[in-house]
Amino acid sequence: MRYLLAALVALAAAASCSMPPGFNAVREGEMFRKNDEYKNAIASYRVALGQDSSLTRAYLGIGYCQIELMDFTDAEATFGRLLKREPRNEQALYHLGQLHLHRESYQSAADYFRQALSVNPGFADSHYQLGLAYGRMKNYREALDELRAAVEINPRFVDAWYTMGNIFTRLKERDKALEAYGRVLQLDSKHLMALYMSGDCYYSMGRYEDAVRMFERTLDVNFGYTAAHTSLKKSRERLEAAGGG
Repeated sequence: MRYLLAALVALAAAASCSMPPGFNAVREGEMFRKNDEYKNAIASYRVALGQDSSLTRAYLGIGYCQIELMDFTDAEATFGRLLKREPRNEQALYHLGQLHLHRESYQSAADYFRQALSVNPGFADSHYQLGLAYGRMKNYREALDELRAAVEINPRFVDAWYTMGNIFTRLKERDKALEAYGRVLQLDSKHLMALYMSGDCYYSMGRYEDAVRMFERTLDVNFGYTAAHTSLKKSRERLEAAGGG
């Protein structure tokens, strides 16, 4: 037994020595990150980079932690350093797009999301985020194209369907907006804003009975939603004036 234990210790030591430089520090960083110990995680990832400056996982780990800590400027610099080494790193491109979207630098955000999609066109969230950037720039048709791509990849993408509904509402294409909100409600029957915006569409179309129904459903979800109370009152008044109350 003593010889067996000695052999196992020797094998473990040999395995440790055979690990690539920085491996253990990266693994430690990921353990800290899983436990939300972001500053400790960053320290471990930096140790890893000190041992091997080409470790992609360490750069990404630092960037993720900096985002969690809301150190957005530092996160942007970290992902930028990674892109100098790996210009087609999808995750770095995607997160830089998110950071620019957060800063309201919509054109830069769109550029990064397009680059990310050139690497992986099958990632639904990149299409969704690019759709958001186009929407903020009021490029609504381009936004709709990206949102459609997102739901084609992931038909259960609630946020993409909801955003699509909002853009159709803005374009006054209310039948299409209702269809998109309907898809949201198929997936989440208590989605407060899809219920409310459906009611708003019906009201704008003069379909006051349907508007009343949707505003009532909105209040079933959140009775304290003041806008829904106001809209419900207006819809009931219009319905009564039309002789349908």
